[in-house]
Amino acid sequence: MKLSRYSSRMAGGTSSGTRMLFLSIMIGSFLPALSGLLSYVRGQEFINPRRMLPPGSYIICRFAARQTAAWRTRRRPERGRAGRRFTPIQVRMEQHMSPVAEKAQAARAASHHLAVLPTEAKNKALSAMAAALSDNMAVIEAANRRDLDAGRGKGLAGAMLDRLLLNRKRVELMAANLRTMAELDDPVGTVIKAWTAPNGMKMSRVRTPIGVIGIVYEARPNVTTDTAGLCIKAGNTIILRGGSEAIHSNSILAKLLSEAGTAAGLPPGAIQFIETTDREAVSELLGLAGLIDLVIARGSHRLIKAVTEA
Repeated sequence: MKLSRYSSRMAGGTSSGTRMLFLSIMIGSFLPALSGLLSYVRGQEFINPRRMLPPGSYIICRFAARQTAAWRTRRRPERGRAGRRFTPIQVRMEQHMSPVAEKAQAARAASHHLAVLPTEAKNKALSAMAAALSDNMAVIEAANRRDLDAGRGKGLAGAMLDRLLLNRKRVELMAANLRTMAELDDPVGTVIKAWTAPNGMKMSRVRTPIGVIGIVYEARPNVTTDTAGLCIKAGNTIILRGGSEAIHSNSILAKLLSEAGTAAGLPPGAIQFIETTDREAVSELLGLAGLIDLVIARGSHRLIKAVTEA
């Protein structure tokens, strides 16, 4: 009798208290289930919520996950570069990623391998990079002449043109610097300080690679080879962004270093060069905090101020 009376009240017109109770039960069960379903559809890992959700909500989540699994496989087969399944939004973001961000992402991927590369492998790469400079003297000088001609057309001063100049003597000096770096002790793994804690635990401070380093510099092409060599020696990948006055010289130098280093055993992407001379590239470089660990400005006070204030 009580049950029939309750049923008639539910069908005909429940009281406000009963209506609120029914609504609370529905919200308490439906919203957690909906949250779990949306997380699964978005491509997130489905976590067993048995301890957090009511039994009804957990059953709804598991049922929805099974029903949507086949649909996700058919409709969202895209995978990222590392094999991880990406949602369509993430795929579109990768497809429209800027060249600067792509280079930073490649440098980040290479940094994990370069950080643990043996000393012998890094020294071999530095020697190969030095040989690439010596063996491609004519190509380097031809690219440098384009920068010098453009500089004269812009009316650059003689001192600035001298900074841009790459002749045989200067290129050989750049190659010699790389060979000298190969002979230096490897800083990675060096114990700076060691001590014993009061509880008996042995502690030590050890040098490790920073990760991805961005270099923003101006007109001197030798900065390209010097900074690339130092970063490789210390187990760091590098992203180079030189000045517009030496764009052709820097571009060919970075290309030769990257190709020679990769052929000698460096991970692909360890040496990156930003070809654009647009100043917005510097701002974007500084904004990639999740991919770049350190940005160094090398040049005039005006350049350093512009970088620090960006």
